Amino acid sequence: MKKKLIVIPLALLIIVGVGYGGWYYYALNNASTNGRIEGSGTIEAVELNIGSQVAAGILDLKVKEGDRVKKGDTLAVLDDRVLKNQVAAAQAGVDAANAAVNDADTDAKKKAALAQVDQAKASLSIAQIQQGYSVITSPVDGTVMSIPLSVGEMANPGSILAVIGKSSELNLTIYVDEKELGKIKVGQKSKVKVDAYPDKEFAGKISEIASEAEFTPQNVQTKEQRSNLVFGVTIRVDDPKGLLKPGMPADAALE
Repeated sequence: MKKKLIVIPLALLIIVGVGYGGWYYYALNNASTNGRIEGSGTIEAVELNIGSQVAAGILDLKVKEGDRVKKGDTLAVLDDRVLKNQVAAAQAGVDAANAAVNDADTDAKKKAALAQVDQAKASLSIAQIQQGYSVITSPVDGTVMSIPLSVGEMANPGSILAVIGKSSELNLTIYVDEKELGKIKVGQKSKVKVDAYPDKEFAGKISEIASEAEFTPQNVQTKEQRSNLVFGVTIRVDDPKGLLKPGMPADAALE
């Protein structure tokens, strides 16, 4: 009887101990996230490709990679000599058409001359607009991400002269385990932190959730390691003071 009395309490102790240990392990791992979904990534800016609309050589580049620019700042200057000649030729066409109107001695000739004036003015307007394309400016506030061409190279219509990251649109992409997908939605708020400002939190919200799962990227570590399938979640980060820069590592927490 004594042996039984000793064995039974030990068995109960083992069962209770295992149960408590399992509960403690579960509680510890879930308390670490405080009911939040967390992820890490890199701050990225919405990029705009600024291209040439005319064929001309590059005379000067006013910015370099990494420069901050304001809307309207000059990025590049193209050789506009050919464009100026086109404007001069178009202006000569307008002058000739006006002279034809003055010389017209019948209503029919005058009507035809006036039509030529309209066409000549349209050609002049196009030539003037194209001449304006010789100065490339930034359409937004942002950061120069890259300058693909160099001074002396030829820019053709569609050639990318600069890539600008919009400072007003910063994104952070994290990866969420498929088991957590039902807990998030577009528009959901997030808190974002970066190492450069450890005591500051930036507000954000989910702007996009990937429609298809993918395998966890090799350079990303997620909180949940039991599944390799994750969904990319894009968070739009608010940065009214312009403190954040593209390329900064960041951590996000979704409530």
